[in-house]
Amino acid sequence: MQKILNYLYIKLLKFKHPNFIHSKNINIDYQSSIIIYNNELNIGENVSIRSRSKGYHAGMPFVSAILIDVQNAKVSIGDNSRLKGVYIHTKKEISIGKNCLIAAGVNI
Repeated sequence: MQKILNYLYIKLLKFKHPNFIHSKNINIDYQSSIIIYNNELNIGENVSIRSRSKGYHAGMPFVSAILIDVQNAKVSIGDNSRLKGVYIHTKKEISIGKNCLIAAGVNI
């Protein structure tokens, strides 16, 4: 059931935000809060954005949130990166490289 909800959440994001660009094999938990308005969110291959504590060894007291609320702002997440319970808010541009792990409670 979780996989179905995550799949539908990604489809909803794509429908609501035409500048939501993603490669194949991404996983975004449906509890995550992603607000990008008319800005750009670019997610590479094999990226995981988690908000559920189940299966996470350290516990996860926060849901992942990405907020891009200023015109022409952009967030890019590189291939094979994993974000677990993070908060990302940009006014210009944030670029997360390939093969990155960002743990719960991190604010960028």
